[in-house]
Amino acid sequence: MIKKCKNCNKDFIATKQNIFLCSSECKLIGFKKSKKQWSEKNKNYFKNYRLVYKPKIKKYQRIYYKKNKNILNKKNRIYYSINKDKIKIYQKQYYQKNKNQLSKKQKLYRLKNKNNINKQRRNYFSNRRNKDIDYNIKMRIKTRLRESLNKYIKNNQIPKISRTHIILQSGLKFKDIIKSLKPFPKKIKDYHIHHKKPLNSFIFVNPDKTINYKQIKLAFNPNNLILIKKREHLRTESYGKSHRKV
Repeated sequence: MIKKCKNCNKDFIATKQNIFLCSSECKLIGFKKSKKQWSEKNKNYFKNYRLVYKPKIKKYQRIYYKKNKNILNKKNRIYYSINKDKIKIYQKQYYQKNKNQLSKKQKLYRLKNKNNINKQRRNYFSNRRNKDIDYNIKMRIKTRLRESLNKYIKNNQIPKISRTHIILQSGLKFKDIIKSLKPFPKKIKDYHIHHKKPLNSFIFVNPDKTINYKQIKLAFNPNNLILIKKREHLRTESYGKSHRKV
């Protein structure tokens, strides 16, 4: 039986009456076309279905995820490792296209879940401080430095909080650090103290759990510290790893 191919319009010998495509290539093209047509026809149906059964779908997804958590995580890791570059390119493109919408969503989410976010952050920092001594020392010195900077701007004096045991032993002088940050910007609240060489690259606790005062002195050397705007500071790798502003 000779028939014309619906895709390429070539004559071919069909073995059955219900065959309308000549080759496997034409079958693939035909399948893709029919898939697109079917999805376009049923687009509104699926949208309405998701809106009507949204809570049921979410419940099912949660139950399924809990049951198959480990399997799904493994699959996601494998997929990400294979398609790492493609995912990054797609994420950048998606962010650029939907930048305003994403920022609005994030703001709304933060406003709605402000208390929960703050609780999670407090728990995270408190747990990390208890477990990680190196992180604890870094955060303590950073907060002392920020507090002394704010008080110096108000009263032109360095407070006693800058004279703790670790700060004294490491030979840090907050007066010299603060003077090196001059001239101060008008809106000091909009600025963070930034480490040129990231704070994560310094190790304050030795393997034998003794404090490395030399590393502390190097990390908080006036030449390693500058005032930069919050947004710039948040973009840096050092902030992403330390998870804390100064």
